[in-house]
Amino acid sequence: MKQSFLLFFLLFLPAITYAQSVTYAYDSSGKRVNRTLIISKSTTGSNTDSTKIGQSNPAFDSRDNYEIKIFPNPTYGSINISVNNIGAVEGMIQLCDNKGILLGQYEFLKDISINLNHFSSGLYLLKIKIGSQQTIWKILKK
Repeated sequence: MKQSFLLFFLLFLPAITYAQSVTYAYDSSGKRVNRTLIISKSTTGSNTDSTKIGQSNPAFDSRDNYEIKIFPNPTYGSINISVNNIGAVEGMIQLCDNKGILLGQYEFLKDISINLNHFSSGLYLLKIKIGSQQTIWKILKK
């Protein structure tokens, strides 16, 4: 039994691992002014990709030959999505609440701004589909 579990575990163990760390910046009065979440993707122990998420830094992801940037996150109003090197491929964005209910659907070619002012504060999901690939982002509306 132990051998079959070990064999199963080794066969289906992903080659890509993720690690994260959080750093904070404070002003002179001791108030936190910035939070940066660093997500590192490693393949067999070497860092190949790093994503920083903070109040002043855009969320960033690199897929095939294009880059997705989402900022600001958290937001008080609009969220901006920028995709570089997308070419002639049309992208689709679905905005969902934290239960997965579709609130809006948007098509884009490069950059788009989505107004969240008419939504209440909370957690939202952005499903971004470009070509055959889809990524899901968590957006915090304050």
